[in-house]
Amino acid sequence: ETGRAGRDGLPSECVLFYSGADVMRWQSLFERSAAQAGLAPETTQPQLALLHEMQRFSGVPACRHRALVEYFGQTYEQENCGACDVCLDEVEGYADATATAQKILSCVARVNQRFGAGHVGDVLLGSNAERVLKLRHHELSTHGLLKGTAKKALTNMIYQLIDQRLLERSDGEYPVLKLNAASLEVMRGQRTVRLMQPKSAPLKKTRFDEESWEGVDRELFESLRTLRREIAKERGVPAYVIFNDATLRDMARVRPTSKESFLAVRGVGEKKLADLGAVFGTRIVEYCREHKLACDVSESKPRATPAAAKFEAFELFAAGRPVEEVMASLGRARSTTLGYLAEFVEAHKPERLDAWVAPETYRAVAQAIDEVGSAYLKPIFEQLGGAVPYGDIRLVTTHLAYHRSETNSESYERRAN
Repeated sequence: ETGRAGRDGLPSECVLFYSGADVMRWQSLFERSAAQAGLAPETTQPQLALLHEMQRFSGVPACRHRALVEYFGQTYEQENCGACDVCLDEVEGYADATATAQKILSCVARVNQRFGAGHVGDVLLGSNAERVLKLRHHELSTHGLLKGTAKKALTNMIYQLIDQRLLERSDGEYPVLKLNAASLEVMRGQRTVRLMQPKSAPLKKTRFDEESWEGVDRELFESLRTLRREIAKERGVPAYVIFNDATLRDMARVRPTSKESFLAVRGVGEKKLADLGAVFGTRIVEYCREHKLACDVSESKPRATPAAAKFEAFELFAAGRPVEEVMASLGRARSTTLGYLAEFVEAHKPERLDAWVAPETYRAVAQAIDEVGSAYLKPIFEQLGGAVPYGDIRLVTTHLAYHRSETNSESYERRAN
């Protein structure tokens, strides 16, 4: 789901929770399922191929944005995406990573490639656990070679070696670590290794964080959020229906009190201004007076991005606003606004479309669908003699798509009424 973060136009952060052990569990699950179904082992190859793509994406220290773009056959020309953990320098290489890798691989060899990551880690950390002593692995030259390293960090390094195909892990009920040709190259000093760890320093802010908060009075923003929460609670609606965070940030940046200033704020239209302008304006005036700040700060505001515009459109549609009002509020063409509405209907599945499609039109489109089907819009348009716009037809077909359990005209009639 990494691609979905930020699609609403607001600052967002995507976090990937990953462990190399997860890959092994899925691989074992695929193979066990195939065996239980009596299928040949090679039938799991498509699933394993996708699994290993994710393994490389998650475990290799390279730009995440570039990896996603190139996976889909496109080129990514920027040297630094300025957004992922690698490009933001949130991870750093272990010092002497090659020497550390050699110690790990040497320990795998010393235990005769018969044990898993947990036991190999215990030996390297110098553990005197009962199993280590019983097997006399405390006598090995690799015992305690990485003493003082955190167990979790060491396990992570072992799985990074697996991710980079410098070490293998066998399948079965008790998976064990195995060396391969690449392992031997590392042990002989013929190949260098890069191992990564999260930085302990505070994470950098992305350029998106910086731009969205530039010029915003944080204290005023929090005050406006409190006011929004109070109004939303009083009206029994979600807070975003009042104003979204992007709009409150603009208010905390511009500090509007006049009609012109309010209408220049992204997400504020004539109706919102008439409904909420006075109460928000009063809060802003009180704040500015207390902190000796100027109101109605002039600012050239860039046009909202498509993602931000769509998010604002969804908020307005959730409040039942007609298409014309949303068009005016966003400054978007009718076709674009109708596209947003179709996406809203598909995503939020409102019970009725009365705010946007007249009931008689809904019934006519529903009956036409009964007669010619809904696979294509043109036959419906022609069945209706061109009297119903394509935009309305699209809305009704989208709305009916998730009500397929009711497929007769009577149900359409009931829904329209």
